[in-house]
Amino acid sequence: MDARDGGIVSTFKDYLKRDVERVFFNVDELAGLHTLNGIYLHAVTQRYTERLTGRQSDQYEGLHGDHLMVQCRAADVLTKASELPKENERVQFDGQWYDVMSSENEYGVLRLTLVSYRGAYA
Repeated sequence: MDARDGGIVSTFKDYLKRDVERVFFNVDELAGLHTLNGIYLHAVTQRYTERLTGRQSDQYEGLHGDHLMVQCRAADVLTKASELPKENERVQFDGQWYDVMSSENEYGVLRLTLVSYRGAYA
């Protein structure tokens, strides 16, 4: 028995599912409303532009990248899409096009690493 809610929670995955619903996607504090391929969903985002741009510019002079980590409930995406985004696909997030560098679904939390490159003179 779980003393916090009086219900029976039998597995570690059950605990994670409960925490994903109650804690991780606390809309008022952590997540914001975004769009992924036209689907409205709550997601936690983090930009990595400054940290990764320097490394990329060492390899490709004049190329700038916008890197974005997106975490959301996989079930929110699957309510309107037949499958989750995969690596090397193009997706539209908040109106901007990105390439999917990685896509992981762990215990119902979808974690996408997105990148958008542009030239220095574009």
